[in-house]
Amino acid sequence: MLAIPGKFLSLLMMKIRHGSAGAHAHTVGIGAHTHSVAIGSHGHTITVNAAGNAENTVKNIAFNYIVRLA
Repeated sequence: MLAIPGKFLSLLMMKIRHGSAGAHAHTVGIGAHTHSVAIGSHGHTITVNAAGNAENTVKNIAFNYIVRLA
């Protein structure tokens, strides 16, 4: 068994606790995968606002007549 002097071990532990590793990054390759999230039964509220003129009907009598013939 390796004997480590107490003072050296204390200095080493202090250096580890105070972030002696410096700036670095870790990369973990997990491969292709998917995630599924079940949100359960729910609903949505839809509001349709009026747009355009107050009256959106065709006022051309000839056009109305042709549409009815079709």
